[in-house]
Amino acid sequence: MMGILTKGTGLSDSFMESVLQKCGEFIRWRRPVDQFGKPVSFGIVEFREVMGIIRAMKLLNGQVFKGKRIEIRMSKKPKDLVGKPHTKEA
Repeated sequence: MMGILTKGTGLSDSFMESVLQKCGEFIRWRRPVDQFGKPVSFGIVEFREVMGIIRAMKLLNGQVFKGKRIEIRMSKKPKDLVGKPHTKEA
């Protein structure tokens, strides 16, 4: 899993999903909401394959959208994920 900080960019969930699909098949993209129901400035994506994570890091990390820099943070290092099977949640 990786977190994507989109603070102040105004990037919609549908836009982020379309960009993430270019990186690889993902299981889910989720952007939490605050106590007022407004989307927070980050989202969490879980890719099916490690290569999706690597592509997203190369393509998105540090890119500027609408004058704001995109930052990606990993919950685990890609090398820790290699060779570990992932089961899709029901």
